[in-house]
Amino acid sequence: MSGEGQATVAERHLKPEFQTVHDVVVVEQWDQTARRLTEDEGALIDVFVAGVGPTGWQVVLDLPREKGWAYEYAEDGKRLPVPTPQIITTRRSTVSCSFKFEVTPNLSLTTAFFDPDDIELWFDPRRLVTRDDVTGLRSVIRMLGRRLKADVMVTTENHHDWVYLRYDLDRDEVIEVDS
Repeated sequence: MSGEGQATVAERHLKPEFQTVHDVVVVEQWDQTARRLTEDEGALIDVFVAGVGPTGWQVVLDLPREKGWAYEYAEDGKRLPVPTPQIITTRRSTVSCSFKFEVTPNLSLTTAFFDPDDIELWFDPRRLVTRDDVTGLRSVIRMLGRRLKADVMVTTENHHDWVYLRYDLDRDEVIEVDS
């Protein structure tokens, strides 16, 4: 992956200031979170935010550049500079658009811009193999929730009612949802 101002792998790791005391406690059981997300063998996991429109998509496109994470935008598999969400919305009717960014060396989030109003990113939960991966996922969830001022849900692919983790805007924390 490429991106302007691309950071080294070591620099891309999330800084501790993105964690709250609550997350530090939860991340101590990171392997339980990772196991829970892989219960539906072979299923991808979605990070979903409803109704945020082009402004929300712009937050997603800006986040990796701001954090120094590797990222790439592609149309029909060809890497291109990252356009605005409005341009992506018009192009996606004729080409396959995708955006992928690397949060940790193991964890990448991908989108195909299926809906102009709802953010849907996905990842392979089998890639959550370290504490840093789970911490990175939780940090991205919180960053999106804070910037979008919206609840963010981590769900089984295409099943937004099967929630594993959720950023609760009112509490300003990522919580595990009991199944």
